[in-house]
Amino acid sequence: TDISQITAGYRFHVALTNTADANVYAWGYNHVGQLGHGVTGGISTLPTLVDKNNSGTEKLSNIMMVESGDNASHVLAVSKTGGVYVWGLNNQGQLGDQTTDNSPYPVVVGSSPVSLDSKVLRLQLHRLQYSHYLIHQQQPQAKLHGGY
Repeated sequence: TDISQITAGYRFHVALTNTADANVYAWGYNHVGQLGHGVTGGISTLPTLVDKNNSGTEKLSNIMMVESGDNASHVLAVSKTGGVYVWGLNNQGQLGDQTTDNSPYPVVVGSSPVSLDSKVLRLQLHRLQYSHYLIHQQQPQAKLHGGY
């Protein structure tokens, strides 16, 4: 499978495919459900598709970006339509679902989808302190023509 992005958290990895489905795979340590496979505990030694919800019948797809990082035990994914999904550790409310319950499958962040301007060149996830993120849209730069 073609991979467009890889991110790593605390003892686990997540990869985004560069295919029409734009699926997400995860593997490694899974103590709080950060692999998104619908269960907690254990270790996955093979990359496995992330579930879209708790039914396990549909896989997370149409994703443009994934992020975890450093000692994080949760994952944030942004879809091509602006949906923001998070899963894993939630002890400080980092999943944005108004609970502190861990989630072994993606949950949609509160006011998702975010509004993505059609002129956005690149979307960046900035990791702030510990487990908090800022979503930043990079807009095209103005071009100057002629003159000095």
